[in-house]
Amino acid sequence: MLAYDSIKHADKDITLAGEKVNKSFLSTYRNGLLVAVSPGNLVFWVSVFGAVLADSYTATSSNQFFIVAFGILTGILIHDVGLLTIVSFTRKVMNRNMIKWTSIIAGILLFGFACYFLYEFFIDVQAFL
Repeated sequence: MLAYDSIKHADKDITLAGEKVNKSFLSTYRNGLLVAVSPGNLVFWVSVFGAVLADSYTATSSNQFFIVAFGILTGILIHDVGLLTIVSFTRKVMNRNMIKWTSIIAGILLFGFACYFLYEFFIDVQAFL
């Protein structure tokens, strides 16, 4: 679904750097907050956090566990801020056509990953049965 939306809406709502934005700051902040606390985003980060934390719990002592947990949360924060910074800077050098094709290529890649993970799921189910 995300891949389809990425391709379908590739040329919609593109605002280049320097153009007047029609949305208020509050509206933009609200939308960003909704994306940050969306179920898909939360499930992704909880699964990453949980998987790494589970591995570190068995590999380290209980005293080091909290240090590892703090490190993981710091890494997630650095990832999010870094990604937003990259998006902010690249937006200034891209034109509408580049943004459109980047969105289309991203949609195709998302669809490819979905097919791959679906294939792996069926292989694992067959191996289980």
